[in-house]
Amino acid sequence: MEADSSHEDDSAQSSGLNNGDFKPIQGHRYCVLPIVVFLILCLAQCSWFLVRLGPLTSPDPDMHGPAAYTLATGKIFSPTHKEFDGAGNQVLRQSLDGDERFLYLSGKTNVLDIGAIQLSIKGDASIQQQKLANSQPKVNVTIPDAHHANRANQYFPLLYAPQGTGLRIGLSIHLSPYASWQLARITNIITFIIIWGVAIWLIPRGKWVLVAIGSMPSIVYLLSSLMPDGLIIALCGLFTAMLIRTIVDNRHSSKLECVIYSLVLLYLLYGKIFYALPVLIIFALPHTLMNIKTKILTVFIPVTVFCVTFIPWELYFGGLLAIANVKSNLHDIVSDPTRIGSLTLHSIMQIPRMFIHQPIWFFPQFVLLLTVWLCCAINALVERSANSQKRVLFSQWLSRNRYCVTILMLSFSAVMCMYGFLALTWNDLGNNSITALGGFQLRYIYPLLPCCVFAFVPNTVVNKEREVNLIAANA
Repeated sequence: MEADSSHEDDSAQSSGLNNGDFKPIQGHRYCVLPIVVFLILCLAQCSWFLVRLGPLTSPDPDMHGPAAYTLATGKIFSPTHKEFDGAGNQVLRQSLDGDERFLYLSGKTNVLDIGAIQLSIKGDASIQQQKLANSQPKVNVTIPDAHHANRANQYFPLLYAPQGTGLRIGLSIHLSPYASWQLARITNIITFIIIWGVAIWLIPRGKWVLVAIGSMPSIVYLLSSLMPDGLIIALCGLFTAMLIRTIVDNRHSSKLECVIYSLVLLYLLYGKIFYALPVLIIFALPHTLMNIKTKILTVFIPVTVFCVTFIPWELYFGGLLAIANVKSNLHDIVSDPTRIGSLTLHSIMQIPRMFIHQPIWFFPQFVLLLTVWLCCAINALVERSANSQKRVLFSQWLSRNRYCVTILMLSFSAVMCMYGFLALTWNDLGNNSITALGGFQLRYIYPLLPCCVFAFVPNTVVNKEREVNLIAANA
């Protein structure tokens, strides 16, 4: 999707723009009102979840809790041993020793994010059980055992940096177990609010869309829990805001921006590789905004760091959760890729139907987001129609709208990869009677929501490449 300079020049001429006509949006990015509204809505909901839900009431508490504790206590390299799970996969089980009050997870409640939000409305009865750990004596234990699981090594430890920091502070000042878990949630909230607030401040267009996304109850719950999803969503929003600001300002990306892009890409790779795909939109930037060498380095360096650090960790310490035999599924995919591809596409088409089975409170947040997005989209459409020809070549149209086209392709690829991973680990592909892949949750697409702001990027970006080349040639 590398931009072609001739297309850029044609687009600039057809729209009547030249170097003197293009005026980046100024002033709007410094608007305080969207940030204030976001803070009010987000903090109000975070306070609700902190009070109404226990910290160990979430999806997979036996993964997020021990992972934060492992990082906080510096035990990420605790020994592992090989064994086979119920599906026949060879996995690494990590033995973790520490304080019984934190490792036994008294009162934990394994519930999906939607169920947890509903539970906050009804009242979380497990809060009192979780507080019982405060009155228990400090005893050193080792998990997993016959009654207590440990999935602390399922994800790379760095993903739990905010939660681990809060928990470390709680341990250092000798807070009770429940208060320490709550502090871990608070640091997770603070991290998200800072990053998302900076994204709202930076982005020149679509501020209110970011406000709507960051204020969705479904997302606010994630960032107010011990889960790593909140930071992943925040970094996706920050990347989107920074890149759109560069595009609208029509300037070359600075070294600091490229470093931040690389760090975001590295963190997303540690999380789930498919969330890193939208970062590849930098290859759609024209040379005037980022040259090819910078693009390659921005991607190559974090990928290299990821391979050097993650692969050894995964081989010696990483865990895997699967309810299907991965080797058998991989054989089925290689044997009949057409069937698996069509099964994946059919499953993606079923995503809209998942909304029908959600609670009634689930719909208003998306209706509000869609309304805000449509208002911004109509405004952008009016602006584009005033600066566009009635007839343009397809190559010109593609060049003008390359950001929207590219981000759609990358987002769709990310969803395909999500289902590909679920096909390997969560479905019995040897069963020819299955018509759709199971295991998909709507929260998996939340990190992709900031990508919708690319719809407001100007359809014409002035390309000064020829001017720059002439200057360089005459120097």
